[in-house]
Amino acid sequence: MKQVLFSACLSLALLTSCTDRSPDPSAIIAGASGDVRKLTWEDLIPEGEEERLVELYKQQAAKVSQIEEGGVGDVAVQIGSYATVAAFEGQRVRLPGYTVPFEYGVDAKISEFLLVPYYGACLHAPPPPPNQTIYIKTSKPIQLS
Repeated sequence: MKQVLFSACLSLALLTSCTDRSPDPSAIIAGASGDVRKLTWEDLIPEGEEERLVELYKQQAAKVSQIEEGGVGDVAVQIGSYATVAAFEGQRVRLPGYTVPFEYGVDAKISEFLLVPYYGACLHAPPPPPNQTIYIKTSKPIQLS
C-alpha cells in the first residue's frame, strides 16, 4: 500500500449515528476548484467518542490476557464506532492515508478503494474502526506509483 494525500468530497451518508461538531475554520485551504478542508484522522472522531474508545480498548485488553494463544477465542476484534462528524458531510476534504484497492491492474490505476489511516490495514487484524475507513469511488482512475 502507498500513502496518498487524497482530496475528495466526503460523504458520510452511509454511516450511522451522525454527531455534530463544528470544524476548525483555520483548517481550510484554497484549492483550484474551491475551498478544501485539511483533516486528520482524529478529526473524524466525534467529541466524546475518544473516552468511550479508551474504555473499550481497556475491556478488550483484559479479555485478551485470559485467552489461550491459538485457541478458539484467539480472534482479533474490531473496536470502534459508526459515529461520524456531521459537519464534514458534503465538504471537500484533504486527508492523508493509505489505499486498499478493490482492483489493481498492471497499469497501477485504481478507481475504487478504501482510504485507511495506517499501513497494513488490509492485512492486519483488527481493522480500523468503521468511522476511520472511507470508501472512495473516483470518476477518473488514479495512477499509483
